Amino acid sequence: MDETHTNRAAAIIAKQLAMNAQTLAALQQAGLKPDTAVQLDFTFVAPDRGTGAVLKSHLEQNDCLDVELRKRPGLFARKVDVVGKSKPMTVDAEILDSWVRWMVVQGVSHDCDFDGWGTLVPR
Repeated sequence: MDETHTNRAAAIIAKQLAMNAQTLAALQQAGLKPDTAVQLDFTFVAPDRGTGAVLKSHLEQNDCLDVELRKRPGLFARKVDVVGKSKPMTVDAEILDSWVRWMVVQGVSHDCDFDGWGTLVPR
């Protein structure tokens, strides 16, 4: 990655890491236990379908599941969302932060932006 990509990744990472602690706390309040494996749903924004397809293929080769491209709303929207799931895993602050850093770098390396993650707490 060149300096522009590195700076872009750093900005996205800072934003996402700031949200991780709050999201993890909310999940724990909703009943997420330290030994409960969950799949993390994720979204990237790609500038166009071709770029999104390249990221989709890369993520599939790196243990991401159910990865697909979705057209963004708007009649003339060129951007697409790349959405999918992680393999089931237990999460804590350290694991989440590491996973987010990796996801952001994958996105920036493929000219896409990591837009966030979420999960459902099993009942």
